[in-house]
Amino acid sequence: MALTQPIATVATGLLAVLVGLIALTGVLPTLLRAEKQFAETHALARDRALRTCVDQMAHDKHSIRQAGAHALAALADDWLNDPVRGAPLVERHDRVGPTPLVNFC
Repeated sequence: MALTQPIATVATGLLAVLVGLIALTGVLPTLLRAEKQFAETHALARDRALRTCVDQMAHDKHSIRQAGAHALAALADDWLNDPVRGAPLVERHDRVGPTPLVNFC
């Protein structure tokens, strides 16, 4: 028995939707795993950078302490503007400059 044109079109459309759903159920777990792995890797990199900043802040040389303070400020900016971590996006205000950091060191 041959299918008429409208019935064949509907059958083909339903088959395309079914194939799309099958593909989506295969890809979705992979996307979720990749997102989790990205978040874990990002957190590890941030922790390593924070440890480096703290080590620099404890150094004897003024210039290395100053670099650690600047790196710590950059980490704080990254953390505040990181949508992955869920922190709210913060509007940037005019900065005073590096003077407070120099005085801190």
